[in-house]
Amino acid sequence: MTGPDGDRRESPAVRRWCESLVRQMGLSPAQCDERAAVLLRLCGRLGRSPDELLADAARDLDAVVAPGRDGRADLVLQSFLVHNGINVHGRVVCIPHTLSDLADQGARWTGGSVQGEH
Repeated sequence: MTGPDGDRRESPAVRRWCESLVRQMGLSPAQCDERAAVLLRLCGRLGRSPDELLADAARDLDAVVAPGRDGRADLVLQSFLVHNGINVHGRVVCIPHTLSDLADQGARWTGGSVQGEH
């Protein structure tokens, strides 16, 4: 791997992520550079480029996202993955329309009975 600046310029996925952070999340370019540096340090520790991590996550998310490894690096990695189209949040729970739907949904997620307030 080249230095962090070279990696950032060479990686379309990192460029896309940083552009998204600035445009959609309102981060400054300096804040994005800080997050990119965290990502690139993690990549260096793992011996993988950002684009390789993205491809690995598309095949097996659990092999890439290792909870408890490093809180800040994990959040940065998850942001990088999300902004490059990888779902890191699992199944999305639909918003229920009625209290009955809510109770049914809650029971399925908790494995038991959930009572709605009336």
